[in-house]
Amino acid sequence: THTPVVTATPTPTHTPVVTATPTPTKTPTPTATPIPATPTPAPQATPTPVAPAPTATPTPRATPTPLATLVTAAAKVPLRYAYKFRWKGGRTQFTEITLSGIPSEADVEIDCEGHSSCPKKLGLKRTGKKNAAKQSYEVKGLKGKWLRNGATIRIEAKRDQYIGRVFRLKVKSPGKIVETARCLLPDRKNPAICPAS
Repeated sequence: THTPVVTATPTPTHTPVVTATPTPTKTPTPTATPIPATPTPAPQATPTPVAPAPTATPTPRATPTPLATLVTAAAKVPLRYAYKFRWKGGRTQFTEITLSGIPSEADVEIDCEGHSSCPKKLGLKRTGKKNAAKQSYEVKGLKGKWLRNGATIRIEAKRDQYIGRVFRLKVKSPGKIVETARCLLPDRKNPAICPAS
């Protein structure tokens, strides 16, 4: 009897599994942040101090004399007037206006204002002596002139260092004349109420 020969099967050799070792990740080297260089300012020239402009010294002004003192010290220009008139209907006519007692150094003016019925020009005729200290005048230019209500005869007398005088004769209504008196005070252009004398 043939006895079978049993051949031993070799035990398979275990092949070891090789595990790849991961390559370590390289840590990046930090990049240096550039620091901008601070510019060095250019040296500036030191300004030369400028001397201040000299201040002009104001010229002192004289203290004005109070108006009240001037008015008290000054006298009014003396002047007297007289007139005659008549009326008819709604019209009035001055038949005569005379001025007297005026110093020869004074300037006298007369005119008419306030209405178109006024004559365009009035004048003065000397009735006294030319060289007299006191002068007298007669108003010229009113003859035959009929004035309506509102027409006003204005008489003005001025003299240096004196308070001027302004008189008005206003036709208010037939047969009625309204008189007003004002003064021209020193350093004033418009007539004002006269100061008590």
